[in-house]
Amino acid sequence: NFGNESKNEVSEIQGSSSNTRLNIIDMASKVTSPLHFLNGANSNEQVLVKNLLLKNYEAAVDACFKMNRFADGLIIAMTSNDSNLWERTQLKYYNSLPSNSALHLVDKISNNKLREVVAQADVDEWKCTLAIICSYANDDEEFASLCSDLGELLQHTGNSHAANLCFICANDLDRAVALWSENSEQENRLLQLETIIERICVLREAIGGSSNIVSKEMINKYCEFAE
Repeated sequence: NFGNESKNEVSEIQGSSSNTRLNIIDMASKVTSPLHFLNGANSNEQVLVKNLLLKNYEAAVDACFKMNRFADGLIIAMTSNDSNLWERTQLKYYNSLPSNSALHLVDKISNNKLREVVAQADVDEWKCTLAIICSYANDDEEFASLCSDLGELLQHTGNSHAANLCFICANDLDRAVALWSENSEQENRLLQLETIIERICVLREAIGGSSNIVSKEMINKYCEFAE
């Protein structure tokens, strides 16, 4: 019985091998466009293929970039499972783009370089910058910090109204109140203080009403108004 069982196992293995062989033949018989490697390829293409044959992904990526086939290079780097090569290839791709390409924004957002976006963006397009901050800031702290940075830039360039909005978004009340004070057009100091106090009250109501939101600049204005 043992001998018969062994013979059966051998037959099954042979049958399995035969089936596998038949399957690959069947697969090959259905090919309508054979996969070529070097035949028909130009010299640059041959360099690329040879590096792929040898699993030399970095050289393959370089070959793609020399042929201006950036998408091919990115795909090869991505499928290489080499995170360092993937990062270098992305950087190389972004550096090849024209300076006004919108993909530079993608680069900075994906690498969490939002402060660079704030610093490098056109201040005339501050609304777009503020929208980016609202969309991509990781937490409340980063949101407030970036809004303050944007407000500081806008104040420096003379756009006080936009700067004040950014300071309010950042809950930077000292700067907001200071700007209101600087830009009040009333000659009468009492009227100026009334305007500022009204704005402070509206702001406090908007962000919590009974909340204990105060700042040094707020307190100074309250004291000055009381006098």
